[in-house]
Amino acid sequence: METMTRKQILVFVILGICLTCSIGFFPVFADDFVKNNLRESTLRTQNRLVAVLKQAQQSGKVYLGVHGYNHICPLDGSTAYELSSPNGNLSYAEIEKRITAGLKIFDECDLQVDWYAFPGGEFDEQCLDVLSKNNFLMVPYPMKSGLSILPVSPQLKNYTFIYPLEEYTWMWREGVSNEKYQAALSEVTADKSNQILMHILDFNSQTEAFLEYAIANCEVSAIRCDDITTDDDLKNTVDLIAFARAHHVDLFLAVIPASKYFSSLGPLMNSFVSISWVLSLITFFLPVTVTLLWAVFFKFKRKIRKDDSYYPKVSLILPAYNEEKIIANSIKHALNQNYNGPIEIIIIDDGSTDKTRKIVQEFSENFSNVTLLCQPCNMGKHEALNAGFRVATGEICVFQDTDSIIAPNLVSLMVPHFEDPKVGMVAGMIVIENEKNLLTKLQQIEYLYSQNILRFCQASHKNVLICPGAATAVRTHIAKEIPSTDRTITEDADFTFTVWQKGWKISQEPDAVSFTEAPEKFNPFLDQRKRWLYGVLQTIFLHKWAVKSIKLWVLWAWLGYFMCPLTILVFLSPILLYVLIGPSVFLFFLVYSSLTLSTFAVAQSIGVVAYSRTKAKLLLFLPIYVVYQVILQVLLVYIVFAYLTRKGIYIKYGGKRIHAT
Repeated sequence: METMTRKQILVFVILGICLTCSIGFFPVFADDFVKNNLRESTLRTQNRLVAVLKQAQQSGKVYLGVHGYNHICPLDGSTAYELSSPNGNLSYAEIEKRITAGLKIFDECDLQVDWYAFPGGEFDEQCLDVLSKNNFLMVPYPMKSGLSILPVSPQLKNYTFIYPLEEYTWMWREGVSNEKYQAALSEVTADKSNQILMHILDFNSQTEAFLEYAIANCEVSAIRCDDITTDDDLKNTVDLIAFARAHHVDLFLAVIPASKYFSSLGPLMNSFVSISWVLSLITFFLPVTVTLLWAVFFKFKRKIRKDDSYYPKVSLILPAYNEEKIIANSIKHALNQNYNGPIEIIIIDDGSTDKTRKIVQEFSENFSNVTLLCQPCNMGKHEALNAGFRVATGEICVFQDTDSIIAPNLVSLMVPHFEDPKVGMVAGMIVIENEKNLLTKLQQIEYLYSQNILRFCQASHKNVLICPGAATAVRTHIAKEIPSTDRTITEDADFTFTVWQKGWKISQEPDAVSFTEAPEKFNPFLDQRKRWLYGVLQTIFLHKWAVKSIKLWVLWAWLGYFMCPLTILVFLSPILLYVLIGPSVFLFFLVYSSLTLSTFAVAQSIGVVAYSRTKAKLLLFLPIYVVYQVILQVLLVYIVFAYLTRKGIYIKYGGKRIHAT
C-alpha cells in the first residue's frame, strides 16, 4: 500500500494550522453580532455596581449622572452619540422615550439623579425641554470647545465650574508612551482646568499618576468619569471613588442605564472566554482540520499493489468462551473466505461451560482445516490467543473475536499489506452488525469516525496505534515471539504497542470488515467502555514514549485522557454562565457553538459516509451523538481519577470479574 511522505503530512499539518488560524478570527465577527443582537440588560441586573454607586452617593461628594439610555443612536447605531445625529433628527417622542427610560432605571435602582450627561457631549435642543419637564435645571457648563449646558437636579443648582472641561487620557486603557504622557501633563498645565473628563476604562496607574499631578498643580477640584456601564467596570469604579476621596475632589460619574454587553464579570470573564477559545482552537479545531484534510487526501491517494503470486498460508485464530449462540456462524464465515491461498482455522475453547466445545468439535470433524484447542479452565483471552499462536502453521495469523463475523474478502484484503517486509500487523475495519437501537447507532458513528479518519491517518504512514481484537492480522513469528499478556485489560492495545517497540510497521485495511455485536443496553456498554478506556490508559502509562515513530499519536492519546475535565467544563460553562450572567449568555454560546458543532458534524459525517455501506439516516442522530460524547467524557474523568488514585475499576471480562488497578 502506498504511504504518505513526511513532507505530504507536513503540508496537511500546515494547511490545518492555516485553517485553524482563520477560524481563530471568528470572534472578530461573532462578538459584534452577539452584542448587536443581545437583549439589553440594565443597571437592575448589575447588583454589585449599583450597591457601590449607592453607597458612594450617600457618603457625599460623588454625583451620579444619567448618561443617556444605552449610548447608541437609534438612527445610525453609532456609539459616539445618542440624542443627536449628523444623519438626521430624532423625533421628540424618541428623545422623550430615551430620557424617561434612563431616569426610570435609576429610580428602580434607588439611585438619586444629580445631573444628566449627554452621550458624546452632543444633544438635540428638544432634550432640554424634556429634561426641564423632569425638573432639571440648566446651568452653564464650560467646555474647551465652548460654553455648553449641564442639566442638574435642584440640589446641585449652585454648583459651578470655573474652568473648561477637557479629556487628556482618552484611550489610555492599554497604556501610553512617556512622550504622550508628558504632552498631557503640559496640556493640562496650560489649560488650568478645574475639572477633568475621563472614561472608566482608561483608569489605570498612568491615569492615576496624571490625576495626582493635575490635582496638585492645576487646582483641579472635580473629576468627571463617563461610560460606567456594568459590573465589568466595578473594580475601576471602586478604585476611582477611593482615589477621589483620598484627594478630596468631587467625582461626577456618568452611568449608562442600559447596555448590550455580554460579559458582566470583567477581566475574569474576558480571560475565561479568551482562554476557552484558544484551547478549543488547539485541542479541537486544529486536530479536526488536520486529520480531515489528511484522511480525505489519503483516501484518493491510497492504492494497494497486489502481487498475484503472493498467497501465504493464513491461520485464523478464534478464542471462544461460552459462545454457543454465535460460534457456528463465526466458523461458517471463516470457512467462507474467498482467499486463494491455504487457510487453517484454530478455535480455542477457553474453558466454556456451555455447548461451545461440542459445536466446534462438529466442525473440526467435518472440515480438515478446522482445529479445536481446549484450555483446562477459563484462563483468559490472552492465554487463548497464545495457545492458538503456538500451534499456528500459517505465515500470517488473523485473529478475531468469536462474537464478530468477518466479511468473505477480509483475508484477501489484509494479506497484500504483508508484501511490505516492514509491516508486522494490519488492523481491519470493525462495523456494528446489530445497529438496531439508539445506543448501537451512536456507537456506530463513533466506530466509523475513529477508524475512517483517525486510524486512517495513522495508516497513511503505517503508524496505527491500536489494532482491534475483533479483526487483526499479524506475522505468525511475531505472535510467537511476543506473547499476549494480561498486564493490562486491553491485551490488543498492549500487544500493538509491544510490536511497535520491536520496530515493525502497522497498517490498516479499511475495506476488510469484521461485523461485531455492540452492547444494546447501557450497563453492558458502560462495562465495555470502562475496560477499553482503563486498559488503554494502562497501556500508555506502561509504554510511555517507547516508540519514537508514534509520538504524535501517543501524545494524542495522552491529551484525550487529561484534557477531558476541560471538555466537560466547556460543555457545562453555559449553565455556569447562565447563573452568573443571565439568559443573554445563550446567544453568545449559540453563535460560537454553531461553528463548533458544524465542524464536529462535518467531521463525523465524513467519517460515516466514508464507509460504503452506511445509510444516510445514521447522520440524523448526530445531535444526540453530542450528548453521547459528553457521557464518555464524564466516564473518562472517572477513569483517570480511578487510575491516578490506584482505586482501579471492577469489570466483568470473559468469565471473570476482575479488579483492574
